[in-house]
Amino acid sequence: MKMKKFLRVLAFFMLACFAVCLTACDKDDDKDNGSGTGGYHMTAKIDGKSWASAGNQMILVDNKMGYLFISGAVNDDDDIITIQMFDFPGAAGSFSLGTDEYQTHCFYTSPEGVTFYVFPDEPDAFGVLVITDYKEKYIKGSFSFTAIDNSGENMIEVTDGSFHMPVYSVPK
Repeated sequence: MKMKKFLRVLAFFMLACFAVCLTACDKDDDKDNGSGTGGYHMTAKIDGKSWASAGNQMILVDNKMGYLFISGAVNDDDDIITIQMFDFPGAAGSFSLGTDEYQTHCFYTSPEGVTFYVFPDEPDAFGVLVITDYKEKYIKGSFSFTAIDNSGENMIEVTDGSFHMPVYSVPK
């Protein structure tokens, strides 16, 4: 029961942060202006079906607190992939999802509103986040994970995840 309440509070917090950050985005940010930071995207396959954020993607980094938040959505309310790291080292690398190392978690909320998650205390849920290019203005990488819903009976597989997104840094 505590896990369900925690997930609801965490989901609300994530959606609130996501909404605030999206309102700060400018559609022109998606265009390549010669700086090499254009062409932003977040894509994946969910149980073999193609998924792509509809311009609703962002990365929030707080290097002082060691926090990384990656999220993309098909629309504002659901069909959202979120990856969080609470002990981010501030560099490119490969990070296991759902482990205590780097305190990583990830979520997928389906169009039907069902949340699937990867947490350290769920042995059947696991994944990997690979950050290939970490710059001040953008981050590129890939991800994949197998997640489980609150009932513990349903699982999804997210494969071929890819992202290239602008970074919104928390002021120091």
